[in-house]
Amino acid sequence: MQVSHEDGERLAREIGAASYYECSAKAVHGVRDVFETAVRLTLYDNNGQLKKASKSDLSCKSKTKRAHPSCVLH
Repeated sequence: MQVSHEDGERLAREIGAASYYECSAKAVHGVRDVFETAVRLTLYDNNGQLKKASKSDLSCKSKTKRAHPSCVLH
């Protein structure tokens, strides 16, 4: 589905998104930028320092020390 630049920026503001990127999986344009930014925002704080994992981030471990498939780090 194609979304106009204006609609994309408006929605990003409405939901409080950290940033707005235009991309196309079909044309393989900008997809890498979206994923790299998402990873950076997840792993690093506003000062560029690596975030530390909290106990709740690590609580998805099972008895076999494997993460449950539905567990993700936040």
